[in-house]
Amino acid sequence: MARTAAHMAEAQALLDELAQADLAAAQQPSPVDWLALPSLCLPALRALSPARQRNALRHWLAHLTELPDSDHWCGWE
Repeated sequence: MARTAAHMAEAQALLDELAQADLAAAQQPSPVDWLALPSLCLPALRALSPARQRNALRHWLAHLTELPDSDHWCGWE
């Protein structure tokens, strides 16, 4: 069981690393100067596979709000 937990932790670290790389390519300044919210370039996200889109959005949203459950993400393809 400890080995499985270590493998899962390593897999999560890889997912986080991939999300950071994908988000670095998709981040853009807010289109409105007075609105200091992060913004993403949708064409850059659309170029990713659906699994990578969900991974990047989960990573991005985790710092902004409570994440939806897995069933919610099923309709995002």
